[in-house]
Amino acid sequence: MAWKYPQHDIRNGYVVDIDPINDNFLTVVNEVSGSLNEHNFEADGTTLTRDQLAEDAAMHMHISRKDVNTSLPVKSNWLSVARQDGWQTFSSAGAKMDFESTGAMTWLCASFQLMDTGGVITKRQKGFGVLVALRLDGAVIYDSLLGSGDSGTDFFNGFENRAGKLNMGSLSSDADRQDKQSTPYGGGGLAGARLPVCVDAVVELTPGPHTLEIAVRNIMGHSENVYVTARELFALELIR
Repeated sequence: MAWKYPQHDIRNGYVVDIDPINDNFLTVVNEVSGSLNEHNFEADGTTLTRDQLAEDAAMHMHISRKDVNTSLPVKSNWLSVARQDGWQTFSSAGAKMDFESTGAMTWLCASFQLMDTGGVITKRQKGFGVLVALRLDGAVIYDSLLGSGDSGTDFFNGFENRAGKLNMGSLSSDADRQDKQSTPYGGGGLAGARLPVCVDAVVELTPGPHTLEIAVRNIMGHSENVYVTARELFALELIR
């Protein structure tokens, strides 16, 4: 059993109060009742296996990942984001995961690298960027959304405030092209040469099968050469 120290220093002569007494006993009672942690097991002892635990004990981890080569010009197993508006998902490992839940509060998380331009030096400014979120059982979890989520109110930064992209070939020097290319055409979305992204949410899951996906939205279908490269999904059931 771990060391437990009383929260309240109750001494002779103190007025009797039931709350401090209960608080002092509660830490011990909780541990005896099964609230165990790393302090209750010897470091060199026998490894505890899942079969030795109750079905509702500890946590359940479901994970799917895809490690890919993110160096250019190799694009093996990269997921291409189509130039179309609306939410897009992928069927590849690390971007989609089917799992069986016991029914509990669950931490859902996706982490991946977003590659904008894919190493291609274009002669056009970057687009509005992309929105990213988690999608659970076909429904986007907007609490996990990264980006504005409302292109109608996004910042507009078109060339000379005109509704058109700047032709990069019209600029006289490579420095000018690089400067303009790094300026988004409109705000609200994510845009970066190599952008690490992490989105998550905590939801109450019902018992049974579920599908967790990375959802990407190319705002107005404006951005080109956008890829999802290395990626990972997990669902951690916080059972007790």
